[in-house]
This record gives sequence, structure tokens and C-alpha cells, in this order.
Amino acid sequence: MVNRVSQYQVTETDIADPVMIEEAINELKRLGKKKIYPYGAGQICFHHRKCYFFISPHTMKWTPRHKAHCKWYSGYNSIEEVFDSINGWCDYRDRKQQES
Repeated sequence: MVNRVSQYQVTETDIADPVMIEEAINELKRLGKKKIYPYGAGQICFHHRKCYFFISPHTMKWTPRHKAHCKWYSGYNSIEEVFDSINGWCDYRDRKQQES
């Protein structure tokens, strides 16, 4: 798969608040992420554990890049909770890959 961030269109539009986006980027940097990109209408794209993810800081939803057109996971109050959920999703993906 080509690692081109721009090949996917984010269809869910958010209110693009530059301060909120900057705070989310700083929080991801604090959590150790280096490849972080502002993307679309208020989303952030970043690389974590062999996959790119989109986060919407306004709605606190996230999705893997390759499923951005399908399902956004929600129900979180902070970027740290979103990051923990992403780690859980990565653990599940890795277990499934080892089983097959």
C-alpha cells in the first residue's frame, strides 16, 4: 500500500478551530508521535503502529485511515483516551493477524 495521506477524503466536516487542532497536535507530540499532519476540515492524521489514523479533535472521534469512509469510533473526552482506544484497536489487529 502506498503511504499517501492525501489519497483519502474525510467526509465528516467539523468546525475547524486552529487552537483546538494545535492543542491536539501538542498532546500527540507529548505522547511521542512524530508524523502528525493537519488534514481536511479540522482533522489530524498521524502514524502509529504501522497504520495512519485520523482524529477529529472537535468531536473526539477517530478512525484508521483505510476505514475513514466507513466507521468513526466515538465516546471519548480527551486525546489521551482516544490514543488509548487506538492502542487497543492496534492490539486487536495484531492478535487477529497472528491467529491467521
